[in-house]
Amino acid sequence: MSGEFVAFVVVIVFVASAMLLRRQRSRITVGDEQGLPPELHGAEIAFAERTFRSQRRQFVARLDRAYRTAGGLHLVELKTRERDAVYISDVIELSVQRIAVEDEAGEPVSGDAWAMAVKDTKLVLPDDFYEQELEQVILAQGIATLEEYRTARRIGRSGVLSRSKRDAVWPVFEEYRGQLAWRKLKEVDDTYREVATMLHAAQAKAGDYSAVVVDETQDFGQQALKLLRALIPPGPNDLFFVGDGHQRIYSRHRAAMSKCGIDIRGRSRKLYLNYRTTDEIRRQAVALLEGCEVDDLDDGLDETKRYKSLSRGPVPVLVQAEGLETAAAQAIGFIKALRAEAADGQAPSVCVIASSGKTREAMAKQLLAAGLAGVTITAQSNHGDARDTVHFATMHRAKGLEFDAVVVVAPQSYFGDVEQTVNQRKLMYVALTRAKRAAMLIRVG
Repeated sequence: MSGEFVAFVVVIVFVASAMLLRRQRSRITVGDEQGLPPELHGAEIAFAERTFRSQRRQFVARLDRAYRTAGGLHLVELKTRERDAVYISDVIELSVQRIAVEDEAGEPVSGDAWAMAVKDTKLVLPDDFYEQELEQVILAQGIATLEEYRTARRIGRSGVLSRSKRDAVWPVFEEYRGQLAWRKLKEVDDTYREVATMLHAAQAKAGDYSAVVVDETQDFGQQALKLLRALIPPGPNDLFFVGDGHQRIYSRHRAAMSKCGIDIRGRSRKLYLNYRTTDEIRRQAVALLEGCEVDDLDDGLDETKRYKSLSRGPVPVLVQAEGLETAAAQAIGFIKALRAEAADGQAPSVCVIASSGKTREAMAKQLLAAGLAGVTITAQSNHGDARDTVHFATMHRAKGLEFDAVVVVAPQSYFGDVEQTVNQRKLMYVALTRAKRAAMLIRVG
């Protein structure tokens, strides 16, 4: 660790009142010394809520306050904290601020700094709050400002977030985007939104594209759909979409097409015949979705009763396995039986579809050890030309592919409470419906 970090001392000052912290964040002025350590009484506020950049270190840092005294700048970080404790992250954060300020402002920064913390039980958020709020609200709705976030709908998100709480959490998203911009990166939904804005400003001409054809529409979020709409002016046969809400495995991408400028009312058709999967496999896959809401891609709900398959075949084999060794043994027996039954002597195409890359690799190891040849489906290749070979894939990677038979391996947790396992059940639905003739579903655990 560099000497710049080791030599930096952080003094933690705990402020008793949550109201004080909020007041300091919003309108602290010179002379407002309540809660400040004696060393900073009478000090001038040099910087407040500002981002600094270090060219030589290639990073950015946003500080809360910097006070100027005769001895140089003193950094103050405002924290909301549940317990009176000093964290190493305080040292790191203030050290990074120190370097960035010295590099950009050219002023010396004192080796002493303060983290003014408060206990505020009004803002208690789960560990995954920020990640999910970013994906499901900020990025999904294309929110770019605090004003937009204050009025944004948070459908599907647990808990009510008041205006004051939204004001409190917004700087986190703002800082995250700032850090990405410094590295010349963007979230893909932000990119969609900005490109769509550019296209609207340029007023795309009718001759740029004859038509736009889109497959797997259920995997397109609101910003992606708005970008597609911006690619071509509205007109006859301008956009053509194909999608299936049953296969929506990315819940954050749920969007109503009509709210993205794409009017499908009176212009859409449902296809009820399944030409790939046998009716037995389709029924088993649909049973996994019992109790799950399936949207129709336009803010409505779909139903499953009218769908049917034209072909018939054996009922899928359902297996309960204590562990992956037992699961692998069941899969090996199933595959060997399929090959033995092949009337034309040509081995059927088979894919073992697992819930994760780790499970996929564990199953592959077991089957390869049993003498079965195998290949792993990756982003670079699906090995479509492989013969007499077992394919291995994750549920996400198998999407869009088809095989004569599949072995789906899922943990016990995927079969839990319907409301808590909607995404997992849709993943299993997708995995099972990759099969054309036969299927095995293994529940592990």
